[in-house]
Amino acid sequence: SLLGEPDFAKVKENLPRIRFLTTTIIKTEWDKVKIEAGSSRVKVRRIERMQERLRSDKFHGTIKKS
Repeated sequence: SLLGEPDFAKVKENLPRIRFLTTTIIKTEWDKVKIEAGSSRVKVRRIERMQERLRSDKFHGTIKKS
């Protein structure tokens, strides 16, 4: 349960994936901030590619469940 006691074994088991997704999301958001500060088509395309990666099947269904 999400509200109950956390299962630290599952968290530890999925830590590499959690870390990868978290850093990807933070990097994407940081790139968006940079675009707002100064427009660049190269930066825009880079963010679009990151967002495509986040939506891809490669990131879905790999968290191990009990």
